[in-house]
Formats: sequence, structure tokens, C-alpha cells
Amino acid sequence: MTTEPSDRGPARILDGVALGVFAAHAALRLALRGGEGAWGSNLSAHLLVPLGAGAWLAARALERRLAWRLTGLEIPLAALVIPALLSMYWASFRLGSLDGAAGLAAAALAVPLAVHMFGPERRHLLLALLRSLIFVVALYGVIQYAQLRDLPELPEARTAVAAAPDSGEFEGRMKAGEPWSTMHYPNTFAGFLVLTLPFILGTLLDSRNRLAAGVSALTIGLGLFGLWASGSLGSWVAAAAAAAAFALLEVLHRRPGWKRPALAILAGSFIVVAVLAAAGPLSPKALAKRSESMAKRDVYWDAAARMARAHPLGVGMNNFEDHYPQHKDDRQEEVSNAHNDYLQILAELSIAGLLAFLALLAVAGSLALKTPCEEHPAPTTGAALPACIGIAAGFLVAFGTQGIFGGGVEVLVMAAAGIVTFLIASRAGPGGTFERIGLAAGLAGAAVHFLVDFDFYDPAFRHMFMLTLAALALTTRLEAPGVTGVVVPAVASVLCFVLILPLGAAIAPRFLEAEGLAARAMASRKPEEAEAAWEAAARENPLDPDPAFQRGMREFQAWNRIAAAPASPETAAEETRRSDLAISFLEDALRRRPRAAGIACWLGTAHEFMARRAGASGKGRNGFEAARAAMHATEAEKYARLAVELYPTRARNQYLLGRILDAFGRSGEAAACFREALRLSALPGIVPRLALDGIEAAFANRRTGGDDAKAAAIFREWRRREELKPGYTERWRARMELATPEERAIVDAARDSK
Repeated sequence: MTTEPSDRGPARILDGVALGVFAAHAALRLALRGGEGAWGSNLSAHLLVPLGAGAWLAARALERRLAWRLTGLEIPLAALVIPALLSMYWASFRLGSLDGAAGLAAAALAVPLAVHMFGPERRHLLLALLRSLIFVVALYGVIQYAQLRDLPELPEARTAVAAAPDSGEFEGRMKAGEPWSTMHYPNTFAGFLVLTLPFILGTLLDSRNRLAAGVSALTIGLGLFGLWASGSLGSWVAAAAAAAAFALLEVLHRRPGWKRPALAILAGSFIVVAVLAAAGPLSPKALAKRSESMAKRDVYWDAAARMARAHPLGVGMNNFEDHYPQHKDDRQEEVSNAHNDYLQILAELSIAGLLAFLALLAVAGSLALKTPCEEHPAPTTGAALPACIGIAAGFLVAFGTQGIFGGGVEVLVMAAAGIVTFLIASRAGPGGTFERIGLAAGLAGAAVHFLVDFDFYDPAFRHMFMLTLAALALTTRLEAPGVTGVVVPAVASVLCFVLILPLGAAIAPRFLEAEGLAARAMASRKPEEAEAAWEAAARENPLDPDPAFQRGMREFQAWNRIAAAPASPETAAEETRRSDLAISFLEDALRRRPRAAGIACWLGTAHEFMARRAGASGKGRNGFEAARAAMHATEAEKYARLAVELYPTRARNQYLLGRILDAFGRSGEAAACFREALRLSALPGIVPRLALDGIEAAFANRRTGGDDAKAAAIFREWRRREELKPGYTERWRARMELATPEERAIVDAARDSK
């Protein structure tokens, strides 16, 4: 049986479309970073997989037969995707869960699609596509490294440093010059190289084509440089594990009789390492004493374990960040991911999701130990053209819209590099034993790297991981395929199109429009244009909290400027309008992301300032009634308490609640909050952005029994340090705009006491 595209009319066209769409999605997904804010880009990319599947299944329906085969990967993939999809119903941050579940489902669907679309007869095309993707990602990482060398000197970089909440930390990361290529972080880029370089090494060892061997050698050189430049120690440990797996599989290939004793030794070694990791010198607590990075991870892992116990069904895909503050201990570390994919899957998708993920790795291991596929490739006339078109389209769109520091020339270079590498690799044949061993060794290295980072939660890495699974399956001798008639492919094709048509026609365009409006708002220098763009973005994507939050903060800042100006009858109506809009948009943002402690904190702040303004006189000022002041005071306390509930170990949340209680005459309760804020802020190892600023620390100290002289000294010492940092003037101006009268008094007293 062959899966070679049909030469008959419409079916052949659909096969070409399916291959082009598959290649385009692979290139787009590998090159498109697609983090938070890129919801439209992500969803559009996710939809390409069912689109390609629908086209391929339609071709099989026209041929009135579908040859299907099972690899063993299908059940664990389905078991992993199902809890992710179900978690959308109870996840607090629905948009994050939707994006994560859709991305996981698309990546999982790509595995059986690749197995059936390419088949053992055309596996060399899939392997060539992988080599093309790996070369471009590695090349871009090196180009990015060179560009990062000059980045700190650019005016835009200095502006970004000045605007950063913690300019020192941000500047340090920028000067480190660690490339991330098309991934989210340098560590994830390193994990990607751990996954892929053993495969490229295998292609080099198997290659009989000098040109293909040269491309493989160049890819390895670029990848090793990227691995070094990433600065990831964990990746070298994982790379060592991949090298050991490569050597073991090569030995087992030459000595099949050693398989059982080798596996027994491997299982025993795993048990020993597990015991040492649970309670010995390899335990997180023990490693944390010797490594700062492991000490940070220990905080994340403890929180993930508590989260999993508190939420037996999981918190939902991409919801770890929202639940983390409530489950972490006092150690002052903030993070978006658990830095351990196994723990994060456990916390987000429950024990069922973790077991499915482990089963997926186990099946991959079993495939690596099976007999390799020796089927010769079938002729693939015309298949290269749609694949090249897809590769070019994917890279041009991804690099042309984001991620490239240079101009159009670099974009064209990336697309051309992908096409040329694919053509060279596709003509080099299906590879051999080392190529297959490299695929399995890369997966083993990735499984180790999952222990210390969050590779699987990077969409680009996840897709390459899934394509590697498909490639491993296609290089394994599989059972003979079964054959079914027209009904199954026809129904399956219709289901694919029914799934993607409403999402592609109604939701994805709106999300993309919201993405564009947000970019326009951030680039605009005209406040009116920016406000209109943020408001429109909030309408187009009703699940994204950021446009509503940004719009609300702009209204609050505008209201604050009006409230600080001399009162006049003309401004009273505008002041009321702005305050109502600010609260409305901020509450809408919190509805969209109910566990966002930062939004709750700002809502408490806005209500506090409005309560102070409304209660500036006994009757109220400029038409504000006392009832309005009381309402804002009640809401201020409510949201401040919510911020503390969601993030109890954040010093600023405790301080805000204390300041609100103090302002409204509840000094005893306020003092307890101030003391807790001071305790958290003084914890060792705290990063500056998590500590109280000098004004807050001085005021909290004053309200907990400290004298004026000590408060002034605290403030002056803090200001002395801050004045040395870039962008101090702008940060000071912004800080004083949001200072309460009591805080301003601290500043004035410090000046007077010099």
C-alpha cells in the first residue's frame, strides 16, 4: 500500500494543498513566537492543522478508500488532549486555557496526520521538513546573538530599560545577550536544540550525499553555538542524557541480545536516581542549597505541588501563573511557568493528564526499541513544490510580522534557507539507522530537560516535539494498514471543516483585528487614538483582559490628572465620566481574568483615590455626595482584600490594604497589614520590583511605631539608590502622580529634614 498522492484530478490537487498547508503550519508555528497578546496569530496557526487534515481526508474520500495505520501514540495523545479541552470549562482564565488547549490539540493532531499523509514511503519528505525547520531556527539564533551584542546601545533599548519596573534586572538580562531564536526564552531554545541536534547528528552519520552532509554539519555547528550562547546549564545535562541514549541505542542496534539486561540496568538506574531525587543529594531542597537557579525552582515546584493537591481536576491549560501566587510560600519569586513540565501538567491537567504524558513518552521509548522501517521511498513527483510553497509562506509570514530585528532582506534569507535546506535534504534519501537513533535520543534528552524547564509549554517546541514523534513512528516498522471505504474519510473531512469554518470565519479574524488594534494603540502617540484602539480591541476579543485593563488605566490616569487640577464646574462632568469609565473597564478586565491580583490591586487603588476625592469635604467636592465616597471606600477595601487573597505574599498588596484601612480610620487593622508588608519586603533575596518602594516603606514604618527621622532616612536611602538608575526622572514623576497626601507628607518631611 502507498500513501503517494493520487494522480487523478481533484484528489491530486487536494493532496498538494494538504501538504502545502502542513508545511506552512510547521514553518509558521516554529517561527512564530505567539506569546500572550498574540491570541489571533496563535488561533490562526492552530487552525491550519485541521485544514490540512480536512483537505487530505477529502482527497481520500474522492478516491473512495482510506488506508489507516496505528502507531500506539494515538491513545496517549487523545488522553492528553481531552483533559486540556475539558479544563476550558472550569479554568479561571478562559482565554489562556482556550489557547493552550487549541495549541495542544493542533500539535497532537499533527502526529496522525503526518503519519498518514507521508507514510513510510514518503518519510524522507517529513525528515527533510524537520531538517529545514531546525536549520532555520538554529541559524536565526546565531543571527540574533550577533544582533543582541549591539542592542544595549540602541536608543530604544535605553528607553525600555528606563521604563522597566526593575531596570537593573532587565538591563542585566539584555546585556547577557542570550538568544532565544523563535522560542519564548533562551532556556527553551536550548531545550529545542537538545531535542533536535541528535537527529541532525544522525543525518550526518547516515548521509551519502556530500551537500546534505555539509548542511547537517553546519546545522550542528550553529546549534552547538546556540546551546553555548543560551547560558542554560540544564540543557547541557539534558544533552549528556541524549548522548548517552544515542550511545545505548547504537549498542542495542548492534547487539540486540543485550536489550533485556540493558533495559534492566536502565530501570534500576532510574529507580536509584528517583530515590536520590526524592530524599537524597539530588532532591530539590539539597540542590537549592548549592544553586541559585535551583533555589528558585524549588519555590515554583513547591507551589505546583500544592496547586495540584488543591485542584484535583487541574486548574486548566496556561492557568498556572494565575494560581501560583496563592500557593507559593513567602520566598519572593514570580514566574509564569513551573520550570518543570511534569509538575505543570499535573497542576493544570490533573493526574490524568500527567499519566497520559508519561504514557506518551513510554510509547515513544517502545517505538525506539522496535525494528526500524526498511521500506524504500516511493517516487514523489511534484511533492516538493507544495512543500516549498508552504515553507516559504510560513517563514515569510512569521518573520515578516514579528521576531526579526532586521528588515526584509533577513526575512527573505530565512525563507530561502528553509527552502534550500528542504530541497537538499529531500534528495538525500530516507536516511538510516543513525537518523532514527537520533530522533529517539533527542526525545530522551527532551524528557530530561522537561524536569527543569517549560519546553512543552512553548508552542514552537511542542510542535517540533510532536513532529519528532511522528518521524520516529514512520521510521519504525509498523503493522500493515487497514483499509476503509468512502464514508469514514468523507465524514472526518466534513467534521474538520465544520470545526474550522466558524472559528476561522468568525473568531480568528476578530482576534487578529484585536491584536492589530493593540499594536496600534501601543505605537500611537496620540492619547485619543490609543484610547479608541484599546477600546476597539477589547470589543473584538471579549476574552482578553489586557485591552480592557489598558483602557481602564488610561481613564484612571486621565481622571487623576483632572482631580489634581484646580476644581471648576467645567471639569466636574468630565471627572465623573472618566472615573466611571475607569472603574467599568478595570472591572471588565477582572471579569475576563478573575484571578489577576494585579488588576484587583489597581481597582482597589482607583476606588481609594476616588473615595478620597469624593470625601474631600463634608458634603463632597464639586457635586460629589458623601454616599459616593462611602461606596468607593467600600469597593477599595473589597478589591484590596481580593488582591491580598489572590497574592498574599506580595508586599505591595498588603501595603495597599493597610493604606486604605488607615485612610478610613481603622489604624489597628492597618498596622497589622503594614507590618506584614514590611516583613515581606525585607525578606532576603527579594528582587527590587517585589519590594516596597522608599515612600511605601517609610510610610509603613511610620504607621507601625517608627518616628519621623527613621521614616525620612528610609526614604532618602531608597531615593539615593534610585537616582543612579536609568529613567529615574520619569519613574519619579509617575510615582508622585499616584502618591496619597500622607505619602507626599513623607517626601516633604524628608526634604525639610535634610
